[in-house]
Amino acid sequence: MNLNECIAYHKANPQIYAMFKRFTNEAIRSKRPRYSSKMIVERIRWETMIKAEHGYKISNCMTAFYSRLWMLENPNKKLFNTKRSILDGLKLKHL
Repeated sequence: MNLNECIAYHKANPQIYAMFKRFTNEAIRSKRPRYSSKMIVERIRWETMIKAEHGYKISNCMTAFYSRLWMLENPNKKLFNTKRSILDGLKLKHL
């Protein structure tokens, strides 16, 4: 997925990022210094497919998007380690 596709998916599915933020905040309360954004996306999949009996198809590319978006919104909190990505240029003005 490219940046425009990620933004379009995000705008069409705001509930997924809401869950990403909720589960990320739970991770922060666990007092761990770092947490995996992939684990958070997998939890979203679990919560929506197993517990709620419906699920969201979430591309693995969206993991990088959501972690970078969260870091843009929370610049003083360093929770996720990242690798180089085409999403490194993401700015809040894109949304």
